[in-house]
Amino acid sequence: MRYLALGDSYTIGTGASGKARNYPSILAVRLTEATGTKVGLTNPAVSGFTTQDLIGNELGYLRRLKP
Repeated sequence: MRYLALGDSYTIGTGASGKARNYPSILAVRLTEATGTKVGLTNPAVSGFTTQDLIGNELGYLRRLKP
């Protein structure tokens, strides 16, 4: 299973104590534990991104990864 987290500073975890402490990382671990299926995480989020930035820079991951 592949989880693609798109977003901005909230998604990347700005201010979190480490990369494993952002919500997409925590969610991927919990989904793995709950389902017994490894959940791979791709998190291309960038602090300060707007919706337009996300559309222009992150949506391409959908075609490449097919999450």
